[in-house]
Amino acid sequence: MFRRGRVLHAGHHRRHRRGKHTEMNPTFQQLGIEHLTVPERIELIGLIWDSIAEADPNVTTPQSHLRELERRRAAAEADPEAGIPWEAVKARLTRPS
Repeated sequence: MFRRGRVLHAGHHRRHRRGKHTEMNPTFQQLGIEHLTVPERIELIGLIWDSIAEADPNVTTPQSHLRELERRRAAAEADPEAGIPWEAVKARLTRPS
């Protein structure tokens, strides 16, 4: 989805967030991230995270994230029927709108 080297338009826009108008970060504007679709933004997050891990192998996962992962794992194991099978989720995400 997200293509490296894609030319994106930059501009000055205001974002409305939780009832407040805030100026967008100039870097956000310069990169044109606001022009990406939501799936492209999510993919970009993954690319950025992977690049951080590759650049610094000593980056650690915050303890709060590890605790949340453990909490979710325990909840899933306690009630396996509460979840949705991966195949169903994947089908829903990949079907045309």
